[in-house]
Formats: sequence, C-alpha cells, structure tokens
Amino acid sequence: MPFILLCFTYEELSVASVSEMNNVIHLGMMESSAAYIFIQSDESDKIAIENIKHNRENNTFADIWRNAEEKMNCTIPRGLRKEYMLAVYAYTAQYPVGNPFNKIFNEEVRKYGATDEIYAKKFKFKSFQYLLTVALQKLKDDSTKSAVMSYRGIRIEAEGAEGSEMRFGSFTSSSFSKDVALRFINKTTKSNTLFEIRTLYGANITQCSRFPGQKEVLIPPYEMFRVGKSSSGKYGKSISLMGQRKQGIRVKLEMGKDGEVIVVPCKGSDISASRSLWILAALISITI
Repeated sequence: MPFILLCFTYEELSVASVSEMNNVIHLGMMESSAAYIFIQSDESDKIAIENIKHNRENNTFADIWRNAEEKMNCTIPRGLRKEYMLAVYAYTAQYPVGNPFNKIFNEEVRKYGATDEIYAKKFKFKSFQYLLTVALQKLKDDSTKSAVMSYRGIRIEAEGAEGSEMRFGSFTSSSFSKDVALRFINKTTKSNTLFEIRTLYGANITQCSRFPGQKEVLIPPYEMFRVGKSSSGKYGKSISLMGQRKQGIRVKLEMGKDGEVIVVPCKGSDISASRSLWILAALISITI
C-alpha cells in the first residue's frame, strides 16, 4: 500500500516561509491562515450538507465528493454523521490523481484567511471546511481529551526559537508511528526535520482514511504549539512541539436572507492578537 499523505512539498509544509538562500523553513504563526473554529449544530450541519449537494452540478468539488461517496467503506463512529467522515475520506483520498484535493484545499486555507473579506470572496470550500473541522472535533471528543504524540517528517530543515509559538496554519498530517513519518524524509541527506508533536486537538482519522496504514493524526490549522528543544540526528533535525491552545475565530453557519450561506462569529469568539482590531460583526457570504 502506498504511503502518500505525508509526502510534503514546500507548499504543503504550512509552517512558515521558506528561505530561498538556504532552504530552511522558519516556524511561525501563519498569519494568513483561515484558522476558523466552526461550532457544530444541527442547523449548521444541514446548511453545509445541502450547500454541497446543491452545488454539485456546477462546482469542480462535485467529482471529489462523489468519489468519496462511492469509495468510502468504513463504519461510521457512533454519534457522527456520515458526511463528517466523507469529508475525512475526501481529504485523504489523494484524488484527483496528480493534483489531489487536499493540496488544493490547504493552499486556500493558508492563503485566504488574512481578513474575513478575503475569506468570504476567495475561499471556495467553506462548507467542506466546516464538515472536516467538526469531524476532527467529534473524533477527538470520542477518543480522548488528553494530548497524544504524533510524528511528521519533512524533506527540509526547519528552525524555530525554543519557547516561541507557531501553528501549522492548515490541516496537517502526522502519524502515531515514527517509522511511518520517517518514510517521508530523504535519507540520503541530513536536510530533514522530524517533528515530535504533542497535540491537544489532532484527531485519529484512521478509521475512515483512504490509507489507514498511515495511522494518521490530522491536526487542525488553529492549534497553537510551543517550540521545544531541537536536536541533530542521523538524518537531520528533530524538533518537539507542544500543543498549547486554540487560536482562531469561533464561527457558525447560518442561512442569509437571500438564500446564501453565511458565517457568523459566535459570542465570546476566540480572536488572535493579529485580528483583535477587526470588526467581526459583519456577516460573511460563502459558497462551498
């Protein structure tokens, strides 16, 4: 069985900017990330699901969702909707071949969260982001509320000051297995990084993943980590990351007056420092 999800490119690193001079990534806050924390409700579920179905015929996302419906073969965890797990499968499916949806989706998550207006106008997969976010929240609640250890290997050197904070800024694959993570480094060089991650909000998605052998823990874009100690090893650097808290805006889905789906900030929204001056009362028109 091929192992695909942890095969990273620079664009998929989703941790910071890449220095063109020395090919080193600098761990940071990913300020442009669409790190929205969606709050689940039956009404929001209905809105997201109907929005995806309604736009099937006219959206490039239609084939991706249809493929998940046809190919997913797993037992839906108790208390979770099938559509949550379809989102997980669609994310892990590596479909379409050559330009997988998870790469396209994460590029948008990283780029289109600088302001609410940019997110509203440019981000095309908002209903999907809601379903995937809720899936991770529910799976985490059903497994354990404590932190879990996972590992992520990348073929480039990363650096960050010990004690500083960072977030991946997109939905980020890791594995319960260090051996799995090490399959995705370049063992002919020492220009690799192995992240040893203590995640509070990453969820075990093995049950309905396209590739269950990867023992995947999927980390949401809003989880904040403290950078721990780094060390050098046979194939490069190891860096420990300790989950601290969520950092993003808490939102819910509603139906607007004109029949469009809108995102509404919740009362007591968690607002990151970089967004503290934004006006959050405005409703955000969205599509899928």
